[in-house]
Amino acid sequence: MATTKSQGSDKRKLKVIKSEEDGFCVTLELLEEDHTLGNALRHILMRNENVKFCGYSLPHPTERRIIMQIQTYPNKGMTGLAAFEQGLNDLSELAQIVKNKFAEAPDLMETEETS
Repeated sequence: MATTKSQGSDKRKLKVIKSEEDGFCVTLELLEEDHTLGNALRHILMRNENVKFCGYSLPHPTERRIIMQIQTYPNKGMTGLAAFEQGLNDLSELAQIVKNKFAEAPDLMETEETS
């Protein structure tokens, strides 16, 4: 389970609410998160060919937590938690690419202006 240190105390960021025995359907609670991560992660997960369904909800607008459900195809062998972990890694890689492109943009703009 993922944790983060907050002012000297352990605070859990991820909680498995429900997992089917075979692991192909999992319901997770992500604390201190909202639509920013929820929608981006749902989009990345739905692009994974092993994922049958992924959805999330915010139980209440004033609460910073999301509930996410992931179902994978049993015949493809990837569990819901494995898909979740891969989705986080893929999203992190995509964010790094965007960050690098954004950092390169001023240099490209200067090159175009001098041409």
